[in-house]
Amino acid sequence: MSRIRTAGADLRKITNKTYAKYATEKGEKIVLALEKCCIPYFAKFSSTEISLTYDADYKENVEEIIRKLLSGVYDEIMAELKHMSDKNVYKQLLPEIAETLGTSVSFLKSRPDEVQEIICKRYVNLWYCDTPTIKRELAELINLSNSEEHYVSAEIQRKRAEKIRQTQIQKENRERPERERRF
Repeated sequence: MSRIRTAGADLRKITNKTYAKYATEKGEKIVLALEKCCIPYFAKFSSTEISLTYDADYKENVEEIIRKLLSGVYDEIMAELKHMSDKNVYKQLLPEIAETLGTSVSFLKSRPDEVQEIICKRYVNLWYCDTPTIKRELAELINLSNSEEHYVSAEIQRKRAEKIRQTQIQKENRERPERERRF
């Protein structure tokens, strides 16, 4: 007999309750996705099934998570990525990521290679979550990289300005003795 585990919020704190039960060995992944997506829920799950109580306002989100995890597509993606040795294989996901984010592939490709790889890996790790969570997490990641690029750019500009100022001071110091000699 498999061990039954529980996760989630206190049942009394869930408003507008709705219930669902699924025969699946992916109960733990469902629970992780619900947590990541900040969906109020309570779950009892084992290695063969999961019983959910969740806020009905999140019905579409929960159904999307369940649909994704039960489809087997995530397992296929992971298996395919594990067999690929090339780190650039993740970049094949950029069109799908761009579509999810409502942006262009060229925008994502304009990011440094390391950022592109991080975005793709994060997308794979979040794939089983609901779309709003994926968008939020990836947009935050892209904004962080933009902030970092902005910071680096600002730092470069600051260093250039400091160098120009130092050059001007040196020039003035060289000219000063000349002026003093003239007078």
